[in-house]
Amino acid sequence: MDMVIERSKWLRGGAGVVSMLLSPKSGRMCCLGFYALACGYGREDIANVVSPMRLKNPLMFSSTIATERGNSDQCNKLMNVNDEEMLEEPQREQQLTTLFKEINVNVMFID
Repeated sequence: MDMVIERSKWLRGGAGVVSMLLSPKSGRMCCLGFYALACGYGREDIANVVSPMRLKNPLMFSSTIATERGNSDQCNKLMNVNDEEMLEEPQREQQLTTLFKEINVNVMFID
C-alpha cells in the first residue's frame, strides 16, 4: 500500500502537543491518522481518537497495527516516533518510513 503524509496537515511531536489520529480543532493528523484514512476509515471515525485501539472498529487496520487486545508493538513504535519531541524532522520521517515499510506501507512525505 502507498500512503502520503502531507506535512502541512501532519500532527507530530512538539512541546504541549496532544497527538491524536485527527484533531478536529486544527484538522491535523498523526501518521496513524493518515494510515487510518488509507485503510478506509472516515474523518468522522478518527476525530478526537488518540490511538487505534480507541476506534469503534480497530480491526479495519491490519493486525500489524491493532489486535483484539489493543495496539500492536509496531503501532506503539509508530506512535512513539511520531510524538517524540526531541527528534529532528528528517530523522522522524526516516524512522516512520522504515517502520511503515516493515508492515508493507510505502510512505511519501509531501509539501
